[in-house]
Amino acid sequence: MTPTSSPGSGTPITEACGRPWRGLALLLALLGGCSAAPVDPDPTPPPSDDDDSVADDDDATPADDDDATPPAEDVLVINEVLASAAPGASPGVDWIELHNPGDTTVSLAGWALRDAPVSEPASPLDASLQVEAGGYLVLLADGAPELGPTHLPLRLSVDGDRLQLLHDDAVVDDVDFGELLRGWSLARNGDGSHDWEVRGVPTPGATNVVGSPALPATDDPRLCLPRDEDPRHVVEGEAFVAELHCDGDPLDRFRLTVVGDVGAGTWDAASATWTLPTDLDDAGRHEILFVLKPDDSGGVPETERAAVNVVDAWGEPDNVPPDPAAYWQEWGLPVLHLDPSGPLTQSDIATTAWFDGTEYSAEMKIRGASSAGYPKNSFTVEFEPTQIDLRDHGLGRKDHLILISNFDDAAYVRQKLVFDVWAEIAATREASRLTPRTAWVVVYLDGAYHGLYTAIDRVDDEFIGELDWTDTGNLYKSVNHDANYSLLNNNGSVKSNLAAGWEKKEGPDDDMSDLVALTQWAGEATPAVLAAEHSDWISMPEFFDWWALVVHLSAGDSAAKNAYLYNDPDGTGFRYVPWDFNHSLGQNWRTLRVGADSYNDFANRNRIFELIQADPTLSEQLWAAYADLLAPGAPLSAVRLQELVAESYAAIDLSAERDWARWGDEHRNYGGWRDLRGGAAAIDGYPEERAYLEQWIDDREVAAAAWGPSP
Repeated sequence: MTPTSSPGSGTPITEACGRPWRGLALLLALLGGCSAAPVDPDPTPPPSDDDDSVADDDDATPADDDDATPPAEDVLVINEVLASAAPGASPGVDWIELHNPGDTTVSLAGWALRDAPVSEPASPLDASLQVEAGGYLVLLADGAPELGPTHLPLRLSVDGDRLQLLHDDAVVDDVDFGELLRGWSLARNGDGSHDWEVRGVPTPGATNVVGSPALPATDDPRLCLPRDEDPRHVVEGEAFVAELHCDGDPLDRFRLTVVGDVGAGTWDAASATWTLPTDLDDAGRHEILFVLKPDDSGGVPETERAAVNVVDAWGEPDNVPPDPAAYWQEWGLPVLHLDPSGPLTQSDIATTAWFDGTEYSAEMKIRGASSAGYPKNSFTVEFEPTQIDLRDHGLGRKDHLILISNFDDAAYVRQKLVFDVWAEIAATREASRLTPRTAWVVVYLDGAYHGLYTAIDRVDDEFIGELDWTDTGNLYKSVNHDANYSLLNNNGSVKSNLAAGWEKKEGPDDDMSDLVALTQWAGEATPAVLAAEHSDWISMPEFFDWWALVVHLSAGDSAAKNAYLYNDPDGTGFRYVPWDFNHSLGQNWRTLRVGADSYNDFANRNRIFELIQADPTLSEQLWAAYADLLAPGAPLSAVRLQELVAESYAAIDLSAERDWARWGDEHRNYGGWRDLRGGAAAIDGYPEERAYLEQWIDDREVAAAAWGPSP
């Protein structure tokens, strides 16, 4: 697609839902149920919570574009504005161009600028500056006045802003504008004109040539809104369609211009639609700006920005691989592109990565014993020297990232759901806990679609520090069922090493004496000793909730194995960190069904769980804590679990369908579970597995009502 400008015909558009239109979501407004209303003859912008886009000072001089007259020739005017620079542009920051239409040089002594909110004091311009007769001065809105006299203390918002130029505290020029596109400017249609246009070729410090002709006069203008759903996502080869309606007004009264990173879009007044066809090389995010000229007197146009996310049609034979710098979102989820320098193994290999349009140097490897055998592996990615920026996705800046494959989960949500539930339990308890954070990510590998993943924190000292915990303690991971807090191995033999089943992940040297001491204490303790001494060793409320989590969600492979323990140097004892939940919510790690009425208290897997349940007082507390989490609306209640499931599917449904289309046949035919489950034909697809999971959650709550401590 190449930037174009596609004119249509029509009237100015300035008001909806009984209030002036500024920054309303043009492609979303219909979903709010409002209808168009006649324009207010005195359209003073209303107050807003967004101080960066409109004024909030009732006493401020309002912009009056409709009645504006060409400025006097002996004053300065704001001539052009750029609110977000394009990559590589010069200057590469926001800027404001002043123009002197007069015949004499104007000194900037006594002049000032301010942006929204215009109730705030204006910023004086440097008195050493001047604008020659007929000349221009470009001021950099970079918020860095210390860099020189042409640098302003203010920044502009590409989502809309308001600028006032003052002389001796009197407002000389007032420009109130809506959304713009990155790299596109708002410019007067001819230097000093009262008419404005959005332009794809900014001209800082140079003449604004006259563009479109004046518009015809109109009366009673109304706002056009799109019909039906928000059409922001289309697959390559499909067409993006914005359908407008104007409350029965003749459509030929409206003039619409669409600009931006778009191709040959067309406006059809008869059907009130603007249509953008796409091809197999158009994958990526494309910014579009709908521009509506107000009336024949000119003024600042009304604008509304939309993003068309053209989804890669990876299954089409003639498909063109997407540009990783441009293709950073798919069905609303972030896309991570990984381009390793050779075949992937369980050893690190140099990799180029792109995320949110930014290129990173990285290393990656296949992770996990089970995952290594899957057609769709899990990965660990290390980013050096620059950290990947995941702040918009709840994971902060990270020098590494774990990508969990859901090849073994046809429902796609099990892993993330359990971590989300643990976070909710911590919030319910108002407790600070080490909860790995998760996000959905679509992965492209070697330029090709690879599928939907759960991105998650790697549990290490960096993660611990990010959560504001002291990060100098010992961190251990239980890697097999010998990590059972017992003096006996999982097979019943006496342990020769009490650290059996554990790996040390963080902490000084290879010293595991604190973990050995914990195992020695738990292995020798009676229930009474555990009840009396547990506060010296572990956080008992955390262990109660760990037990409730794995029992209720049937996480049979995570009751001792597949967990982290952190010995907190602040003196709160060993703390639990959850991990690995492909075995949960109605299936085991081989995807075999686990009935909703199955119950396991995991006393045979975790000696501390065994001792808790054997002590009458601790057992009563354990079941009371579990009951709290099952209360209506609590984290383990069916109502709340279904809400969390629904939130996940609202985000990933289309991506999950796409992933299943890519990997479904291999999932059904994977030898690790195909024959165990009665052959490929007996294995559910994504829609059926989702329904099974949702039903299992409801059935689990019914079954749990009959459970309780042994008499």
